[in-house]
Amino acid sequence: MAKHSGRTALQEAANSGHLHVMGLLLNKGADVNAGPITPLQLAATGGYLDAMKLLFDWQASLGVADIGGFEEVAKGGHLDAMELLLARGAVISAVTSGNALEGAVKGEHLDVMSYLLDKEVDFGLVRSKYGLRPTYLLVAVGGGRLMAVKLLLKHGVDVNAIGQRVSYSSATINGRTALQEAGKGGHLDVIKLLLGRNADINAPISNQGWSALQGAAAGGRLNAMKLCKGQQRAHLDAVKLLLDRSADVNASPGERCSLTALQAAATGGHLEAMELLLLAGAEINAPPSPVFGYTALQAAAGGSYHFDAVQLLLQKGADLNAAAGSYGSTVLQIAANKVILDVVTLLLEKGADVNEARDLSNGLVKLFLDKGANANAEGKDGKSALNLAVSNNSLVIANLLLARGACVKDDTIWRAQPYPHLLSILQKACNVSG
Repeated sequence: MAKHSGRTALQEAANSGHLHVMGLLLNKGADVNAGPITPLQLAATGGYLDAMKLLFDWQASLGVADIGGFEEVAKGGHLDAMELLLARGAVISAVTSGNALEGAVKGEHLDVMSYLLDKEVDFGLVRSKYGLRPTYLLVAVGGGRLMAVKLLLKHGVDVNAIGQRVSYSSATINGRTALQEAGKGGHLDVIKLLLGRNADINAPISNQGWSALQGAAAGGRLNAMKLCKGQQRAHLDAVKLLLDRSADVNASPGERCSLTALQAAATGGHLEAMELLLLAGAEINAPPSPVFGYTALQAAAGGSYHFDAVQLLLQKGADLNAAAGSYGSTVLQIAANKVILDVVTLLLEKGADVNEARDLSNGLVKLFLDKGANANAEGKDGKSALNLAVSNNSLVIANLLLARGACVKDDTIWRAQPYPHLLSILQKACNVSG
């Protein structure tokens, strides 16, 4: 009988290694090869050697070798279970051993890794139905698994191999080396090991990738995660080490969503890293990557607690009015959209163009108007602040703008049709002006 999990009773018993229950069920005619994940696969994954032997006695098939089940066996560090499978006829192939090696690396089971590597199978890259994925070295480095990295290098794995994922158009994206991945993770011991094995510190950057220094400078904040002080210190030490080893401080970012080292540090508001990079000659006004890129100042302005980072960059000559990458925003637009009042005030004091930001919160509209913003200024999209206020159904902002002379146009009236209260004040404004 199948349980609510979708497994048969024998599968459940095998998954827990309950020999007595398994024997009772087999004697009552339980299907020894019930799928899709067979009792043998479940027992092997848990490393239940006696349960595996019992199932073999009942003519269990070796389906584990056909669907990559070796990976879970290896990930659990069950070398004896793997040896038993091979002794009973399972075949080590590039695919099954590759899956197993990936599992062993993830679990950092050095004995299983050594066993598989000694088989001298051409492992290449980690296999996936979605295309090629990272190298095994990249898998080890990504988790900061120092001993696994050492073992792979000892077996001759290429320290500069590039992990890849292939898109539907066969264009390589997200390619990166082990050192680039180690920099991103701030794994200082791994970085030292890789550099000692002649890893290319300035390896080419893929279109969505990063250099080792860029990854370290981001302080792990490539996905905007907040780090504890210990992790930030590890990344700072990685930045120092990479700069000492002549990492290119001004390496260009990838084409999409990527950052120079200084831009990356500014994104996280990492003041010490920014100071180190500037001291090493980082270009403060380096252009952003073409798509969704930011200058260092724009990157810093987007953080809620990055006032000091913004102030440092301005003191060092950052361009207040630099253009952003495609689909990006200027520094004032970024700070205003996130309502970071202290940064907005600082930027305006330093001479930022007050007419850049139009889609504002209630509190900022009056500030910008008081600073001389044109109530009728339009952006590149042709929309005025009043148009945006109407689209957002903001009665308060609309009233503020009208009081400062904002013009009501036909398209403004059209946008207000769903909002009766807004429509009424706009029509009154039209009558007054008329």
